[in-house]
Amino acid sequence: MPKHRALVIDAVNVILRQLDGAPHSSELEALALRQRGLACIEQTKDWKDQPPSAEQHDAVMKAVLALHLTVRKREPLT
Repeated sequence: MPKHRALVIDAVNVILRQLDGAPHSSELEALALRQRGLACIEQTKDWKDQPPSAEQHDAVMKAVLALHLTVRKREPLT
């Protein structure tokens, strides 16, 4: 698996684990966040055969980062 795609999959898996272990204010919200993560992975399916353009790569990485920030904001400060 190309490193670009592996990085996205690893990052989304971290998000999914955080969602599994976090209390949810709304199951609907948690489901929407999971779907956003899986959509990021889906956008990389063609990367197996051909590396992404810089624009494609940047767009997916920005989406993954935004998702991470959203999930982190939902967690209580420790």
